[in-house]
Amino acid sequence: MRLLVAGFEESSIQILLKEMSTTRLGKGVDREKKLSSRAIGNTLEVIRKFRDRALSLGAESVLVIATSAVRDAANGESFMQEVKQLAVEAKLLSGNEEAELGFLGACLGMGNTGGNVLLVDIGGGSTEFVLGCGSSIKYVTSLDIGAVRLTERFAGGSAAGRCQRDSIAAFVNKQLASMEIPANHFASRMVGIGGTITSLAAVDQKLETYDRNAVHGYVLEKGQIDRMLESMLCMTLEERKNIPGLQRDRADIIVAGMIILQCVMEYFGQRQLFVSEWDNLEGAAYKRWMQTHLLPQDFR
Repeated sequence: MRLLVAGFEESSIQILLKEMSTTRLGKGVDREKKLSSRAIGNTLEVIRKFRDRALSLGAESVLVIATSAVRDAANGESFMQEVKQLAVEAKLLSGNEEAELGFLGACLGMGNTGGNVLLVDIGGGSTEFVLGCGSSIKYVTSLDIGAVRLTERFAGGSAAGRCQRDSIAAFVNKQLASMEIPANHFASRMVGIGGTITSLAAVDQKLETYDRNAVHGYVLEKGQIDRMLESMLCMTLEERKNIPGLQRDRADIIVAGMIILQCVMEYFGQRQLFVSEWDNLEGAAYKRWMQTHLLPQDFR
């Protein structure tokens, strides 16, 4: 669960606060196809806390967006109704909507890089891909390959390790091959968002305390990603929890996320990944502000 409180001045975003709290809402969804009562309770409590925090900072409105875990859960719609009872706006995003907002947020944060940009967003339940140039999107898709989903599917919920590496990679490569975008489609750069990627930027810099400014715009080299993965495959879960820059709550799913990233970079022939701390939160906030202040329509 992530919170963004932002203000706007002449269409530019001023970030006032970003926070995160792990509730693992997607735990068990790939297997059970529903959100657990415990995860729902924990998540609703965090939303209440985030809502109150945002309002205390002067937020005029609070928008909650839900993604892969809620999309896939049989009780996802009933959960969204509970969210709406907390006096907030709530929207369940489709995979393509999630991807488009991530692309918008990354473009706002990274600026105009020129040429085609391929955005990859590795989440807990899904990974989104967007190919675009400037504000123009040429291709967008969402695949059901995420760090939590593949950890549960191939490691039974425990941390994935060397024994699961080949099976996870084979599954990811099969999903990648199903995309309509050609593997050799030229992109001047690949930009990455999401917890797996920002965590790797923090680990590569050995950040004892997470620093958004140090992570945003950081460049991860494919060779270094490969070396970090090999190192983590040799570690126990407890050892991973003590890696500088890696949140302890992410230690059990980070390897599956890294395997996804490794496969994606190899599939598209990319040797570098530009990390963006701006993602679908900034994209959703910006779109909501534009529609509220400049267009006579609601966020849809």
